[in-house]
Amino acid sequence: MRQIYLSIDLAKRAIQDKYYLEALAFNILIKKEFVSSSLHCATVRGCRERFGFGMNKMSRILRNGQAYGLLRVDTIPSGKILVATKIKGKGYNVRLDFEDREYRLSEIIDMIRNSVLLNHIKIQNLVTDTLKSAENPSSMKMQRWAKKKLKRMAVDPKKRMPDGLSNARIAEITNSNLYRAKILIRKLVASGKVIMEEVVKPTGIKHDYYYKDFEKWRKKTGGFGYLFWRKEKDEYGRTIGYELYARTSNRYIYNCDAIKKFI
Repeated sequence: MRQIYLSIDLAKRAIQDKYYLEALAFNILIKKEFVSSSLHCATVRGCRERFGFGMNKMSRILRNGQAYGLLRVDTIPSGKILVATKIKGKGYNVRLDFEDREYRLSEIIDMIRNSVLLNHIKIQNLVTDTLKSAENPSSMKMQRWAKKKLKRMAVDPKKRMPDGLSNARIAEITNSNLYRAKILIRKLVASGKVIMEEVVKPTGIKHDYYYKDFEKWRKKTGGFGYLFWRKEKDEYGRTIGYELYARTSNRYIYNCDAIKKFI
């Protein structure tokens, strides 16, 4: 397995510009294929034959890659080589794990987008956990520590932070569409780097009092989520009524050590 570290700041910049993103993905592809981060085919034709891209696409990637500083052409005694420049930086970096197989450029683009998403999930988990420590501390010392940490993170402890993540929000974070957002989070969960938890909450609304209580609940909570009725049963298993439940955005938990800080 090949492992490459990518600066999260670089990944964030890349997802805002499709040409930068494409060039960065090619940089990573070179690093994955060649331990030296370079190859002896600095021409468009040479790279095209090696990676199987079309002429226009390959020309664009090489041109933009050099313009953005992600690719460099060096001259050595035996000729010219194409070098993929450094993408690991100071601060937080995410580890990209590659299996021993060929990767498409689109797969690496998804990995870059997921690097940004994974970082967001880690930060969201940190904020949520710190808020819980401030609200329900095990000791006064824990509460003081949590409040100081929230202050450093510029988080208002009185403001309720969402601990779920909708597909629309994922699309916004990764600068992609809703269809791509669903694919990205599915890949991240399948990799084991995050754990998905479905969030189902009781609304407290009984079937017989639906029209009376629904408006109160909607005003109090905003009325978000997929609503469905669930049977209520007594100790003998007999149905005695129905209660309305709301399925809200899934909760995702950071479950790896892929993000590291380098000084």
